[in-house]
Amino acid sequence: MEDRRDNRIPAKLDEIIDKLGKVNVSIAKIEVDVAHHIHRTDLLEEQVAPMKKHSDELAGVIKFLKLLGIIVALVEAIRMII
Repeated sequence: MEDRRDNRIPAKLDEIIDKLGKVNVSIAKIEVDVAHHIHRTDLLEEQVAPMKKHSDELAGVIKFLKLLGIIVALVEAIRMII
């Protein structure tokens, strides 16, 4: 009976080692995929930077136009009162 147990332990260890080898292969593939996605993300961030600058500039222009509209409305309201 002990011989049978002694034979099962190395067999189980071999199974575990095989599964660990498969896990290592999976991890290596995932690392390659992650590196690829990081590269793509970096490229997209470079493309977005000029658009963000343009968007910020447009936001400033819109704020200016809103302020100008308020001033014009106030001036017109004061002119109508007087």
